[in-house]
Amino acid sequence: MSGEDTDKKGAVPSSTHPKKEYDEGVAPEDAPFKFNLAHQEMSRVMMELETIFASQPCEWLPVYALGNLLGQELGYEDTAEFEDALNGEFEDFVEFLPHVDLDRNERGTKVLRIRPDPVGLGPRRMRLQITETKQLWQVFVQAKDARIILPELEEFEFQPMGQRRIDTVYNHIATAIFQLGQHVKECTRAKTISTEIEGRFLDTIHLLNKALDVEHPFTWLVEDASSCSLWQPPDGVEIEQPDGSWVPLEGSGLPVSKVKVKGMAAKEVDSLRRKLGEQTAPGVVADFDAMATTAQSLTTARYEHFAKACQIYPLEYPAAAAGDGREVYKAADEAGEGECTRKELAKFLMRNQSLRFRLGEGWEEFNTHFGTEDTAENHAPMSVDEFSELWVKAAALLK
Repeated sequence: MSGEDTDKKGAVPSSTHPKKEYDEGVAPEDAPFKFNLAHQEMSRVMMELETIFASQPCEWLPVYALGNLLGQELGYEDTAEFEDALNGEFEDFVEFLPHVDLDRNERGTKVLRIRPDPVGLGPRRMRLQITETKQLWQVFVQAKDARIILPELEEFEFQPMGQRRIDTVYNHIATAIFQLGQHVKECTRAKTISTEIEGRFLDTIHLLNKALDVEHPFTWLVEDASSCSLWQPPDGVEIEQPDGSWVPLEGSGLPVSKVKVKGMAAKEVDSLRRKLGEQTAPGVVADFDAMATTAQSLTTARYEHFAKACQIYPLEYPAAAAGDGREVYKAADEAGEGECTRKELAKFLMRNQSLRFRLGEGWEEFNTHFGTEDTAENHAPMSVDEFSELWVKAAALLK
């Protein structure tokens, strides 16, 4: 769906944001290690890196000096603080980026450049048949004029952004989920969207969420107008030939470096779990953006712990306590009027599917009490006490 036309399903521009809302999205054990490119700070680093190169007459710049300059430009006290924010050394970070070349000059100094875009190659089409979750962690560099199409997901599109975007396949999709959800939320609040169009948006969000779990195989099809898009690693990626056949892609991806992690270890995982627990505790009005940010940091901490210790921590991860649902009701009451209709509550529950993990097996039964149809029952107000009673009954079904 395009943000420009709420009546059509189309592409959603991407930007950096945490993965699937409030879902930690832990990478599979055999996924290549990755820097957390979805983190906002990584976006700042990559944008500043390109800005510096655009302002310099030199093709190559020293890695060490560039790292110091970037840290200063971004407001860090020293290189150590900058690399702590990266959760790795700057040299490893730039080596990880598919569009960056590293070399040594005549004095033996390690230098880097942003690889120039090829000129005059013409358009090409690439595809990755995604059949397992580890493929979602391959990094895709979307060129500024490249289109991404998901044919099996109702031809969902990521339109050209006018600038290069680097991210894992997982985060490309998860960002679209977040942005679609925000668009629906804003339009619903402003009452500028019909129930039918809202339902179509929610159907698309549901399809994209299923793609993150790879419930069914799907195709990541790239229409690369200038042949500037890249993969890292290019495993399983195919390129279309003039006769319509497909052959394995060669030479358009670099090996993923095994970065040296400055690990946050188990204590950091525990600290972030406590923070997320406080943010989602019964009685606390939900700040979903803060919850998503903490959950993303927790994902990073758990994966870094695994990379260092080769052990999943914690082994058991219980769901959040169900509570009495009163803070959910307060969050749904966006106008602060003290009461909500069943229809308003139904829309809120549809927009915040992560709440299902609080109720588990009771979620489906709980939702039977709410609907978006224009009936007298759905337009009737429901008190917080009535809502809480239904919530507690549904929570009792949790196994």
